[in-house]
Amino acid sequence: MSENVLTFTDLKGPSEVGQYHRFLCMTGENKGTSYILIGSRIVAGRGKNIDIQINDTKASREHFELAKIKESYVLTDLKSQNGTIVNDLKVTQHRLSDHDTVIVGKTIFKYSLLTVLEKGNSLQKKESDEIQTENLKNEKSAITKTAAKNNNKKFLLYGILILIALASLFTSNDTSQGQNKKKTGEGTLEEDEILVQNLKKSEAYKEDELEHEVYVYIHRGLRELREKNFYRALHEFEQALVRAPNHNRADFYKKKTQQALDEEIDQLFAKAARDRESLRLVEAVKTYCSIMRLIDQNPNDERYVAAQKNIKVLNDELGLKEDENICN
Repeated sequence: MSENVLTFTDLKGPSEVGQYHRFLCMTGENKGTSYILIGSRIVAGRGKNIDIQINDTKASREHFELAKIKESYVLTDLKSQNGTIVNDLKVTQHRLSDHDTVIVGKTIFKYSLLTVLEKGNSLQKKESDEIQTENLKNEKSAITKTAAKNNNKKFLLYGILILIALASLFTSNDTSQGQNKKKTGEGTLEEDEILVQNLKKSEAYKEDELEHEVYVYIHRGLRELREKNFYRALHEFEQALVRAPNHNRADFYKKKTQQALDEEIDQLFAKAARDRESLRLVEAVKTYCSIMRLIDQNPNDERYVAAQKNIKVLNDELGLKEDENICN
């Protein structure tokens, strides 16, 4: 057993009063296992003699390390083959904050700052967080999200159960009227309980399925953003916001994408201006062409129009005919 972590197979954690750094495995073979970080350097990976073992085929033997710097931990990817993702972004190094999500392959960890207020009492988070029982619900919800894609059949089953419960309830009410008015109604109460439970499960699944769908759009958008396909990225984030209009992460990445697009265009305009000053007119035309390609889905954009006009002026200076297009 590692001297750098305290391992718990439940969510109770240590009983001594104090603040702890917790690494919770939310998926995979070690799902529900809590690792309380106590060492100054903790290594996670697929290897055997390791502090936090990740039973995932995408994990390297030594995948990442957690180094304690002052009162916080810094995650560093150990040049793993498949990389480490923190909060949807692939990182080489990241200072962990409360609620951060770390993903290796299909294995998800959640980093939390926990405080034990009384000896032997249950753990509580910082002042801004909910009590642990509510946290357990959130963790279970997060685990369900990763598997929501495979739960369509379960959702259909819930719907069938609801219809059966409703049919049974109405049938029971119709047959009992005028005959069993003085009965205790135990059968009806049982049917009501089944109906309520199935409705709760159905609503919970709908929420999980929606969150998973939004999560997929965000991931696709981030991939397009990394490849500088700005309009495709904006489309993915907008689709996420259509399904969840108040989703903070989708809104944040949409604004970030728009900002990245604007910065890219500004840099290209500056480059084109330098090329013109240096009399590299062909290079300037090609740069303006790049601007038009970036925003070709919005030809009414004033920057698109400006680039188009500059290309025409430069073509005249170069003595090119209208059908001689350097952009092609």
